[in-house]
Amino acid sequence: MSTVSESRLRLGNLLIERGYLTLEQLENALRHQAEAGTGKLLGELLVDLEMCSEDQVVEGLALEYGVPYAKLEQRLFDPDIVSVLPREQIESQLVLPLFAV
Repeated sequence: MSTVSESRLRLGNLLIERGYLTLEQLENALRHQAEAGTGKLLGELLVDLEMCSEDQVVEGLALEYGVPYAKLEQRLFDPDIVSVLPREQIESQLVLPLFAV
């Protein structure tokens, strides 16, 4: 089995484990992916087919790659606050300012 297939199965299995997707939906999506031949990633396809939300796929990918995941509601942060820190500092230190006090 190829690395790409293994990755797809891991993401699919994670989404199933979290209750976001059924095995039947995963099998249908993988079949659709193979038949369509568009080169779309599984996560993209699941969102396009409305089997999972984008947030659910992002959460699954975060779990798969072992990176923290946090969904920020718009009311929890000030979008303009990002301009307080230089972009280079935000990217190099992997920080996201949320609000100023």
